[in-house]
Amino acid sequence: MAANGGTLIADGNITGSGEAVIGGGGHAVFAGAFDQNVGFSGSGTLELDQSHSYGGTVSGFGVGDVIDLNDLTYSANETLTWTQGSGGGVLTIADNGATENVTLEGNYTQGEFALTNDATPSSGTDLVSVPSVNSTAVPGTADVAGSISLAESNANDTFSASVTPDGSNYVGGLSLNQPADSNGQVVVGFDFVADNDHINLAPGVTLTQSYDVTVANAQNPTENFNQMVSVSIGGSGYDNFVFHPGIGADTIVNFNPQQDTIELDRFANVQTVQQLQSLIMTDAHGDAVIDLGHNDSIALPGMTATELHQVLASVVHLH
Repeated sequence: MAANGGTLIADGNITGSGEAVIGGGGHAVFAGAFDQNVGFSGSGTLELDQSHSYGGTVSGFGVGDVIDLNDLTYSANETLTWTQGSGGGVLTIADNGATENVTLEGNYTQGEFALTNDATPSSGTDLVSVPSVNSTAVPGTADVAGSISLAESNANDTFSASVTPDGSNYVGGLSLNQPADSNGQVVVGFDFVADNDHINLAPGVTLTQSYDVTVANAQNPTENFNQMVSVSIGGSGYDNFVFHPGIGADTIVNFNPQQDTIELDRFANVQTVQQLQSLIMTDAHGDAVIDLGHNDSIALPGMTATELHQVLASVVHLH
């Protein structure tokens, strides 16, 4: 059973050890209770009308793929939890006591997944795979080093990476390393090197510079993805960093929790302090990250998640 570049609709309750393969922009609809395994091969969509009854496993789930959970109403209160297992793991989506589980086979790491509002129907939930970004600041400078990684669906594919500044007259620049394979992941290293001699910010003034990074798959262009990488720099004294949806993966340089504040404006999934607490993660460097979903995050190099929790109410303001 395959959906390659078209739509496959399956009704009823089917079983078996075979695998439904989705690729080339294909769309498979399971309009019933199923335990059929599904494998993604290139971008595609798996639509589950009864996701709570789905008993199969999913493999090859990567950037550009969508698991459409039609029976799970999208809400800003939804939480997404990854539980690592042997040869894969389980994604648990929870909202107001109701839970759905999706079992993934393959090599995945936490932070590669997000929930979005489904356009059809408008109340449904889409589960998507997104690149994970790790970054850290270089002490004493406004420089930032890090990497972007995503699951690799085919080890024989070749990738290239490019970067475009999101503005002009930037102080410094972002450079990329060539994409590299690492345990089933495609990893692109990046370095932001600031012209520190020309950064003279007045007290209370902040500067944010953003860059659009594109990683292209030569064999499967449908798996190309884009990620915005940003660096926010503060001046001396008390700085207020203001963020809106669409910020990308931002790193705040030299953040001082005794003086500086963060303002989150109109993020739909952060309406309360309790919701904000659940979004604080720890990256590969041991630094605190606020994972806002939809490829938006704020990294605070030099500050642990525990330290951020302790000052959260006074440092982060919600609007």
